[in-house]
Amino acid sequence: MADTKRGERLISIFIHLIKNPKRSFTVTELMGIFDIPANERRNMQRAMQDLVALPGKFVVSEGSRVNRSYKSGLSVIDKLALPDFENTLLNFVFLQRIANIYPGSAELIDDLIEKIKENVPVSSKEKCRLMYMEMRDMVKFMGRPQDFNEDTSLNMNTILNAIRSHSEIEVEYKNESTPRTAKYLPLKIVVYQSEIYIACKRHNSDDIFAIKFRRILSVKKTKTTFAVDTQLMEKVQEYIDDVSLFDRGVKPEEVAIEFPKEKQIFVEERPFHKSLTITDIPGDKILVTMNVCPGYQLKQWILGHSEYCTVLKPQALRDEMRESMRKALERYQ
Repeated sequence: MADTKRGERLISIFIHLIKNPKRSFTVTELMGIFDIPANERRNMQRAMQDLVALPGKFVVSEGSRVNRSYKSGLSVIDKLALPDFENTLLNFVFLQRIANIYPGSAELIDDLIEKIKENVPVSSKEKCRLMYMEMRDMVKFMGRPQDFNEDTSLNMNTILNAIRSHSEIEVEYKNESTPRTAKYLPLKIVVYQSEIYIACKRHNSDDIFAIKFRRILSVKKTKTTFAVDTQLMEKVQEYIDDVSLFDRGVKPEEVAIEFPKEKQIFVEERPFHKSLTITDIPGDKILVTMNVCPGYQLKQWILGHSEYCTVLKPQALRDEMRESMRKALERYQ
């Protein structure tokens, strides 16, 4: 298992155990639940040993070596009042992985820890804190950190507080030419392709869009507040799910792309969208299909595979990719 995938897998397994505190699971059962191939059984066994070895007995093993099973050592976690807990925790862990790019992400993780501590008995608060710190430290960032200004952490805290209190923010934003200042209603923090975005809208507008966190020069919370209803948040989630948050006005549709069979591993390693499916087709090829917004983000993903993939549909996307290739060819000629 790669280090990053291993860290996320450990966290997924741990969350599954604490969400089912009364059940024990064998390695075979867990491999089936998480669709882990049989040839990774030894890796899986080592992963479970690592979880059992965490200080605080957050995961315990039962039975003999042949019939060993694993369960949560924390009986209070099932009382957490956190919606969509698994996705939330995994997103925050991902933020920790890129903490060297954005120090402010550590503040988000601390905020999650505080929410956990608020929902467990006093006797278990320290255990939960240690548990999360141990799990977080299993996921590391490797690479050259990006530049950031000294106000990055403060900016993230301001945005997070504004989302909590449903307050408008005034943002000085670096665009392609000169910085500009605008007022937005922040709705969610979105992590996508190693970048942090803020999902926003404006007063008296139904338009929902994203601004890139790294481009924010300064931000302050105003005294203006706004209402957040279920319909609005469902719309935001819909735009996040089909990736249309970045391409306003572009509707999701079925996309089909052909790849050589030997390139399947690269598609599986970095799938563009959760709706992506892979089907074997004649000629030692695979067909990749997904229902997604065919906008800028998808074009960049396709360009990353441009040496060996062919867009089959929609026709408009196929034409756009052909034009991009033509322009690139002209530059290199």
